[in-house]
Amino acid sequence: MASSVGSLNRITRIAGPALLPAIAYGAYKSNVTTAIEAFFTGPGRTSRIVALAVILFNWKSFPLVWTFRIYNAMISHFLVRPDHDHTPDKLFHPVKTETHVTLLETSTFPARTSSATSSRGAATRSTATP
Repeated sequence: MASSVGSLNRITRIAGPALLPAIAYGAYKSNVTTAIEAFFTGPGRTSRIVALAVILFNWKSFPLVWTFRIYNAMISHFLVRPDHDHTPDKLFHPVKTETHVTLLETSTFPARTSSATSSRGAATRSTATP
């Protein structure tokens, strides 16, 4: 699956009903509105809001997220997907796949090549020749 939203949707369909009583009991016992209000209005609110935005937009950089994505792909590939009905004559036919990449996964700075040397290094090399 090209999108991680699909895996999150699958997990919430399965684990959501099981976790719903625990979430409801936790909300009943604690004052959620006061906690949310303190999060967004208390001292240090700017850093907390920025940290929350980083977590929401770049959650793939956290520990164990990579492991979760790999296990999810393996489970969906081996257990959830139906078997294909390809015959051996279609073994080397081209396969069309759709994919996408988020903006956070793109490279914003070009890679440094061997021709990109500093002027000091170029001057050193040029003086070494007789």
